[in-house]
Amino acid sequence: MVSFDIFDTLITRKTATPEGIFVLMQDELQQNSKYDVLNEHVRWNFYDLRVNTEKIARLSAWYRKLDDISLENIYEGMGLNGYLSKEEQVLLCELEREVEIENILPITRNINLLKSYVENGEKVVLISDMYLDLETILQMLKKADPMLADLPVYVSSTYGKNKFGGELYRLVAQCEQVEYIDWIHYGDNEKSDYEVPKRFGINAKLVIREKLLPCEDALLK
Repeated sequence: MVSFDIFDTLITRKTATPEGIFVLMQDELQQNSKYDVLNEHVRWNFYDLRVNTEKIARLSAWYRKLDDISLENIYEGMGLNGYLSKEEQVLLCELEREVEIENILPITRNINLLKSYVENGEKVVLISDMYLDLETILQMLKKADPMLADLPVYVSSTYGKNKFGGELYRLVAQCEQVEYIDWIHYGDNEKSDYEVPKRFGINAKLVIREKLLPCEDALLK
């Protein structure tokens, strides 16, 4: 069996960093009258609130011995300070999903590699540590290449288990009834896509991400 990580392996974002999505969301919150119902502090400080609330949500999950969080967990955390009602949390979840889908790009060379395995009759699955829900990720995959959405997908937010701790690999092995020695995994994260699966005996292959140009890195900083 062959597995591929999803984000920054098969698909990436138009923004320089994942957090760039929150900048685009903040622009939308400020410019679209649909979001005038939100607290002004949220609309003008959304980026910082979103980044910091995710950190707190992950810390809370760690204390509760949970392996991962969902998008709803993050906005529930933002609602604890009184800035967001339940309805407004749903509104922002919907916006984040829309902006994520809109800004997805395929990583063609890795998708072509995946297709070569499929064409050779190999079992191929996708694995991701991600707070986004499966339905949203399937839409993102479909936009990048429709055939990706037809493959089995294992997402940490669905199972409450992640690659980083190894539990998601155990789950996939059980579900797919595959021995670790018969498994190849591709991914871009040195820890969760290479070091962790190596410990299981999986043939892990690190995908090197394309670096920003010096001028792009300077602009980002």
